[in-house]
Amino acid sequence: MKKTETDKGVIPVWKRYALTITETAEYYHIRENKLRMIAEGHL
Repeated sequence: MKKTETDKGVIPVWKRYALTITETAEYYHIRENKLRMIAEGHL
């Protein structure tokens, strides 16, 4: 039987409520430093 991603405990990005800076950078193809600058400006 083939295990799916959810069976392995991995939740797909499009089903997650929040992402880490690293995950967001990979998903949107934006540099981490740029995302951190954006996040710091919106506190």
